Amino acid sequence: YLHEVLKRAKMSEMVGFVDPSQLGALGCGNPTERSRHLANRFQNAKKWQIFMLPYNAGKHWMLTIVNPDEETIYFMDPLRRRLIGDEWEKVVE
Repeated sequence: YLHEVLKRAKMSEMVGFVDPSQLGALGCGNPTERSRHLANRFQNAKKWQIFMLPYNAGKHWMLTIVNPDEETIYFMDPLRRRLIGDEWEKVVE
């Protein structure tokens, strides 16, 4: 849905989506493999493109937004929980 809204607003080039099946904590490889997948995706980014990374740590969905140009990461959790451990942080950085 969001992609269609962005297309209609001629903003689809601004936002890149990352397949959550490549990032999840369960069944998506080790942190190094997931980090490599993100690095490849970011290298192919257009200038000033941001990326939305849906992430499920096994309990519920969270959203991470990354701006590779500014090296900025925003983490949003609707339940306002903290991630246990630092695995996701290592994957994203």
